[in-house]
Amino acid sequence: ARNLHVQCAMCIPATTAGVERLFSIAGYILSCRRLSLIDRNFEDQVFAHCNSDLLANASRKRKPDAD
Repeated sequence: ARNLHVQCAMCIPATTAGVERLFSIAGYILSCRRLSLIDRNFEDQVFAHCNSDLLANASRKRKPDAD
C-alpha cells in the first residue's frame, strides 16, 4: 500500500502550467470566428493542437521510404 501511495504522489504535476496552457489553446480555438463549433469538433481541435507533435511523428513513421 505504501508503494502505491508513493507512485501516486510522484505522478501528480507540481504546477498547473499544463492546464493553463490547455485553457489558452482552447481560448484561441474558440475565437469569435469559431463560436458556432459543435462540442465534438471543438474537442477534436483542442486534442489535435495539443498532440500535434505526436501526430506529426506518427505520420512520419507511416510514410514509406522513397528509396
